[in-house]
Formats: sequence, C-alpha cells, structure tokens
Amino acid sequence: MVVPALSMSLTYFAIKLGIIPLFNGIYVPWTTPAIFSGFLVGGWRTALWQALMLAMSFAVYFPFIRTYDNTLLKQEQEKLAEENKEKSDTATAQA
Repeated sequence: MVVPALSMSLTYFAIKLGIIPLFNGIYVPWTTPAIFSGFLVGGWRTALWQALMLAMSFAVYFPFIRTYDNTLLKQEQEKLAEENKEKSDTATAQA
C-alpha cells in the first residue's frame, strides 16, 4: 500500500509544482500501456513521469521480491536434499 500512495502523492505535487502538465481530459482505457497512456494524457513529460514512477515502484518492491525468492530457493534446496537422502537410503537398503 506504500507504493500507490507514494506514487499518487508525488504525482500530485509534480502537477501542483508544474513539473508535469494538468491532464488534458482524454479518456484512456485502463488497458493502455503505462508510458503510452501518459503520452496520450499529458505529453512527453507525463510519459517520462510514468516511466520514473515505474522505476520507483520497481526499486521499492525489488528487495521484497529478492527476499521471497531466496526463501523459495532455500525451501527448494532443502526439499531436494531430502529427496536425495531418501534415494540414497533406499539404494543402500536394497543393496
């Protein structure tokens, strides 16, 4: 919930300070790709702003994604080690 609030707040202040123009009122369907929709709604500065917001979102989420990926990798390695142990125990018992 932090990233949408941060993006919304930064966009509000960017409009208020004149960094990006007011949106022109063109209706853009929600399925329009992010940077392209920004270009349609406010020109190149809005498209650039959307690219910056996407990069900011990625930077905020990335550490959490890495932590989750490392957790899954550890679980996978433990499961694989357990399966290998069971296979070697079975092979030893049969011999």
